[in-house]
Amino acid sequence: MHALSRGKGNAMEDFLTSFFITPFTSLGEGLAAATSPLDVIDAVDGFVWGPIMILLLLGTHIFMTIRTGFIQRKLGTGIKLSVTKDDPSDADGDITQFGALTTALAATIGTGNIVGVGTGLLFGGPGAIFWMWITGILGIATKYSEVFIGVKYRVKDHSGKMLGGAMYALERGFKNKKAGRILAILFALFASLAAFGIGASTQSNSLADALYNTSLIDGKAIPQWLVGAVVVALVAIVILGGIKSISKVCEKLVPVMAVFYVVCCLIIIGIELIKMITSYTIDSVVDVMLLAIARQMIVEHTSPIENLIAVLSIGILFVIRKYLYISRLDRRRSKKEIEEDIRAEVLGVENRNEPKKPEPPEIGSLI
Repeated sequence: MHALSRGKGNAMEDFLTSFFITPFTSLGEGLAAATSPLDVIDAVDGFVWGPIMILLLLGTHIFMTIRTGFIQRKLGTGIKLSVTKDDPSDADGDITQFGALTTALAATIGTGNIVGVGTGLLFGGPGAIFWMWITGILGIATKYSEVFIGVKYRVKDHSGKMLGGAMYALERGFKNKKAGRILAILFALFASLAAFGIGASTQSNSLADALYNTSLIDGKAIPQWLVGAVVVALVAIVILGGIKSISKVCEKLVPVMAVFYVVCCLIIIGIELIKMITSYTIDSVVDVMLLAIARQMIVEHTSPIENLIAVLSIGILFVIRKYLYISRLDRRRSKKEIEEDIRAEVLGVENRNEPKKPEPPEIGSLI
């Protein structure tokens, strides 16, 4: 009993150390060993996007969820209001509700959903999807609070146009006006700097690289500077017209972009499913069985006993895949190749002369 308590205490101590002490020590060591500005940026980047950021984001999500009385239960109402036509007598703003929705989604569908999710799966594995769901559900409260505060503290300029955002919320919402004004200026400054990074450079660079590597005109690739110039011109045409111009463009492009994104995801899932069904391997059989059981639990109205049996079945399949999976039996090979492997294992010598066949790339990774 004492050993168990001591083990729990050590685990908690390790957890607190990794979250609250290690980031600061790593930051200090990185700054001390820095020999160039890039080293300083790397050290600060590792600290900012480390465990402390996770605690701040997730903690804020949980706090706002409780503070708003679990606003996630109003998700259906929010979607309904976003896609319905505004009442002219009750409308007070420069753009429609649907325009506001599409403008917000324009920055979400793309870098966050494709690059962000792909990076999370690459480094965290399939289990990262679950935490993305949890963070997304809890993050609804934070996003709602952000929008609510932005609407509450927005102002009208001399021409009657609405001006809002975190800058106005910080300046007008703080009791200490001086502190609020300083924070507003800092936010505007950092947001402007970030706009050149994750707000513009990532997307334009990805587009330029993709066109440079895949397209040819008279045997020559499209220059990257030309792609950048075209992107700058198109973006200038849209944003120089103000928020109304931006919302009108988003109302036309975002629905098409969203449908295209969903269709591409379904095509990739369908191709992978067909590959699993048509490939006679132990791995694909386990994957198909997992998919069938999970679909049964989600689609059908199963009883608690059936859910328990399904969960146990999934657990058994994972155990089989983890401990009883033999990779050598999961490949189509000739009898001669199998005999050579058995002979090599018996003699304790690896068959180094057999060239390794490259694994076929996954469709999802190619996309």
